[in-house]
Amino acid sequence: MKAIWKRDFKSYMENLIGPVMISAILLILFLFFFLNNLAGRNTDLAAPVYVTSAIAFTFAIPLLSMRSFAEETRNKTDQLYMTAPITIGQVVLGKFLAIATLLAIPTGIACLLPVLMGLFSRDVQLLNCYTSLLAFYLYALMLTSICLFFSALTDNILLSAVFSALFIVIGIFMGSAFSRIKIAWLAKILSGALDFNSRMETMTYNGTLDFTTVIYFVSVTALFLFLCVQVIQKRRYTVSKKNLTVGAYSLSMIVVMIAVVVVANVFAT
Repeated sequence: MKAIWKRDFKSYMENLIGPVMISAILLILFLFFFLNNLAGRNTDLAAPVYVTSAIAFTFAIPLLSMRSFAEETRNKTDQLYMTAPITIGQVVLGKFLAIATLLAIPTGIACLLPVLMGLFSRDVQLLNCYTSLLAFYLYALMLTSICLFFSALTDNILLSAVFSALFIVIGIFMGSAFSRIKIAWLAKILSGALDFNSRMETMTYNGTLDFTTVIYFVSVTALFLFLCVQVIQKRRYTVSKKNLTVGAYSLSMIVVMIAVVVVANVFAT
């Protein structure tokens, strides 16, 4: 896992996709920081963080993740780790950590902004600012797991990026659609399953450490990493009675995992 982590991170940085995406994220963040905090004399970091996560992450993370599995499947190099003495879970986790490490760079730089504001104003609420940045990073990790899942589904890197971005956009806007459902329990279940926007708003604009949001981000991240493992795992088996058994086991585990995540988030709200 450590070798995959290092290899992928090094590849991102050497192929310039990493530096370009880091620069794009920071550019949008600094732009809105200048407009909202410096020019607007606002000591709250919520708006720059929220806008950056909604705009930059929607495109940057799919572009970062699109080659993770799709390109290897297309080039048949995925057979290397299929036969290697490591588990598929370790492969997925290694690739996930590589992108997580890369995304930690702009997040770490963003952590300097509250300190910078504190040099010029005593009104800066450091706890609120860093709570927003925690949501910023957890949201990025959740989107990374989603994008890795879509990369594992196809051998076309373009389709991987497009489907990932579309799913993220749907996750952002579906919350408002669910709120219009008149059946309260159904609206609660649907919003508990797919509502990115309200989760980010809760921790960024409210500036409070909301454990419901943290549970949502962490559980959805775990779910999509699990689904990614299941998708890749199926490639190890040929059509046989054993394959049918493994397939049935995987399907049952997927259903259980999804149910656990949905129920956990419904009860957490």
